[in-house]
Amino acid sequence: MLNRQIFCAAALLLALPVFSFAAESTLRTDFISLTVQVFQTVARESVSNGDEKGLAVYAATLGRSPIVDYAMYVSSTGVVRAASRPDRVGTAVTDSVGKNAMANRDPAGLRVVDEKNAKGETVFDASLPVIVGGSEAYAGYVRIGFKNLR
Repeated sequence: MLNRQIFCAAALLLALPVFSFAAESTLRTDFISLTVQVFQTVARESVSNGDEKGLAVYAATLGRSPIVDYAMYVSSTGVVRAASRPDRVGTAVTDSVGKNAMANRDPAGLRVVDEKNAKGETVFDASLPVIVGGSEAYAGYVRIGFKNLR
């Protein structure tokens, strides 16, 4: 059932036309929040079930959207375990935005930061922690960079 929900969410994201959210900042915030929450759920379920392959497929699917610059799951050790860009898998996250995301342990504590990507485009970097198991164990975080949202 979860796979069906995941792929429906991914299809919706990929089907969205690229348009300006400038006049609709609340819509933009809600869209970012919902997309990152779905990725958080996928990561939590994938990590709980030991299914990193499914997580990698979902991150790659997100990366095909024209409004996603990058998507990644970073483990509790700070290493990228799944990403929309395969060259990032296995690398350590050392930037300040990533370290800030790593410190967040509130599953509902969405963090969004405006930054510039290598092309000079504004990217909304959004992250949420991934908490698994009944013991509420921290497993890392998901992070998505949204572009073309202004």
